[in-house]
Amino acid sequence: MSRTQGSAASQGLPSARALEGRRDAHSAQEDRMTARPNYTDAIAHKVHGRALLQMGFDLVEVKHDGRWSVIEIRSDGAGRIFSRCGKRQGEFTTDLRPSQTIVLLGEHMIGTERAKACESLIVVFDCLHDGRHDCAGQQLWARRLKAIDIVAKVPAPIMTMVQQWDLDDRSFAAIWQDVVIEGGGEGLVAKRSLDPYSHGPHNWPHWIRIKETIEHDAVVLGVDGGSLLCMVDGVQWRVAAGVGDLSPEGLIGLKVTLRSNGVHKSGKGRHARLVRVHPEQ
Repeated sequence: MSRTQGSAASQGLPSARALEGRRDAHSAQEDRMTARPNYTDAIAHKVHGRALLQMGFDLVEVKHDGRWSVIEIRSDGAGRIFSRCGKRQGEFTTDLRPSQTIVLLGEHMIGTERAKACESLIVVFDCLHDGRHDCAGQQLWARRLKAIDIVAKVPAPIMTMVQQWDLDDRSFAAIWQDVVIEGGGEGLVAKRSLDPYSHGPHNWPHWIRIKETIEHDAVVLGVDGGSLLCMVDGVQWRVAAGVGDLSPEGLIGLKVTLRSNGVHKSGKGRHARLVRVHPEQ
């Protein structure tokens, strides 16, 4: 790693030591249905592609603003969408007739403005069972090929494959510019192409979720239902109230700093939160 890039820790990435260690054995088959792999969060402006590659993260894919979901396609072609807690979120029909239940992972594009604007109901990023074999122990690149084949038989608007790039072919900065800055995406997820699907609190991080974090100057206009109403660049934002011992009402009229993971097309912050209060002048 060059001196200009600094250490992994200074870039918001886990240290090499944090990624060392033995991988635990896979849990029981039924647990794979609802548990996601361990992941860590990183801030985009502190991430460099070379550091990701040195830790084995050779793929990045789009992070959509949907709900993490388990998708089943059963032997009669019926599709079911479940939350990671097992709650049914939706259903669909296909012409597929697998000998065993197909199990995919993806984002269910509901809830947020950005999710509702997606052309597909589901954006698929992994395959745990291809209808004939359990794929969870296979490497990510092999599971992805199986997912692509299945998704091709269930075309949009039901489902589509997530966009993914090899970091060897394109720089992280170029992908971030295209997907997030210009494309309005929520962020990127870095993964290792040779990893099996693994999960649980004792596994080392298999994903790095990279988002854009921006600070905004704002003025608190008022309080509504426990939330602060703040003016940011001429747009009113609703933000969770309270910093330290200050009451929400005590913030009215004060200048504050908000932090968000980007801005929606509406001009409102994505996951905005209050981080600093500036003294009255």
